[in-house]
Amino acid sequence: MTSVVTKSEQNLADLEFILNELAAVSALSIDELKLRLEKHPEDTLHHIRLSDGSLRISTAAISKRFQNIALRKSESDAENDSYDLNSFITNLKSQFALIFLEHQHPLSRKTSDRMIDKALTKLKSERETITHFIPCEFLYKQEPKKFELGPVTFHTVEGFLEQYGEKIQDEIAKKKEQIEERWQNREEGEGKFVFQKKWTLKDALRTEDKLNKKFEHFFHELGWVAEVTVPKCLPEVSFSKAKEVVKAALDFMKLLLGERSGRRFRIAYDEGQSPETATLSLNQETQLQFGWSFGGFGAVSWDNWFEEVQDKFYMEMKLAGVTIRQLIDTMPRAPLSEKWLGALLWYGQGVSESSDSAKIVKYVAALEQLTITKKKTEDEISKTVISRTEFLCDEILEQDQTGETLTVIKNMYKYRSELLHGQISPSNKKIRLTASSAGRVTQQALFRALHFFVWLSTDGRDSLDELEKEYVSRTLKKGSNV
Repeated sequence: MTSVVTKSEQNLADLEFILNELAAVSALSIDELKLRLEKHPEDTLHHIRLSDGSLRISTAAISKRFQNIALRKSESDAENDSYDLNSFITNLKSQFALIFLEHQHPLSRKTSDRMIDKALTKLKSERETITHFIPCEFLYKQEPKKFELGPVTFHTVEGFLEQYGEKIQDEIAKKKEQIEERWQNREEGEGKFVFQKKWTLKDALRTEDKLNKKFEHFFHELGWVAEVTVPKCLPEVSFSKAKEVVKAALDFMKLLLGERSGRRFRIAYDEGQSPETATLSLNQETQLQFGWSFGGFGAVSWDNWFEEVQDKFYMEMKLAGVTIRQLIDTMPRAPLSEKWLGALLWYGQGVSESSDSAKIVKYVAALEQLTITKKKTEDEISKTVISRTEFLCDEILEQDQTGETLTVIKNMYKYRSELLHGQISPSNKKIRLTASSAGRVTQQALFRALHFFVWLSTDGRDSLDELEKEYVSRTLKKGSNV
């Protein structure tokens, strides 16, 4: 009978390998080390930093063992989404250096566990709660000055500056004072490079002014700023989560306002469409034709748009806000919320796509995310997605006397498969005609799934197994037109 190797035993084996590999590398002469690096250039950038700042030469194989240790520990840590693996590995290396290289403690399960626990404890002590401000392209009409969607507060630039402008200017003034103070306290030995000797305080302040103007332009240009507070995380993880949750909020606004408006919604860190374009052509009389179009960032809206949307979709906004909040909550994400958020992400990407073929691929991915709960064959997936999308879209199917919507649902999956298998051209007219209707179907399915999933969750059945049972029951009762 084969015995199961525990995680502690695996960690010990990795640490033993690391110690032996370090000893072997340390025993090499300079010439031997050069020869090794020629044969293994991947080892060149690997090292372990000691507490005094000095470096010990390491190898790629050693870094891989540290990664294995970090992965094993983080897999069982409920708070693993509050830090990133690379930061954990860096802390592991620091604790390894302290315990085994500097203090030279013998390798044992006790010292191994202590090293890992100390690295994780130190890493978690570096977490903090941070409020992020993320510029967004949203609506051209900048009203209302502020509104909330779950954990995200959207500000117009005007409203943002009213609330935070004074604080920003105070911080800019402090930075200038710090530059002046540092400049006055420079040591005589500074400025050993030629360009540093020519650098003056006036130059430093002028550069700071330029940077501040670029900063202000970046935050003002798109017209809106999203505010979100992320609970305790490492700063780089916190920023990543903030972008994720603001994107989800914008994707939901795409769902509310539709494809025509929503295709321009984005955060500033994603690529967007320039509001100014030019054209140049030569007609048959060899005359040059110039064209120029310009506008502003954001989609066109109407007066009192928010009040109308809130009146119509009040419950959906509340339910979506609670679901989106789970992206930054410290608690594990509920399975059905995870599923709906994944579908919303696909839908949001589809809305922003300029290619009709890419739209269909991403809309179908959203429908699969909503409807598939377990592994199935290709044929089973096709039938399941179509029948369950019918169920999610039953309201518009009942209103459609022509049967056009059902045809769109079937064609979406058919064309998606044909596109991915090279059986139809992305520029085929059928693709263009289906794409906009596909967006409407996916929009309806997401709205219905939001209510459906929340109902299952509040009924104590927030699991994929329960969702599968309910889908089977509902589609059997309704019957399928597949």
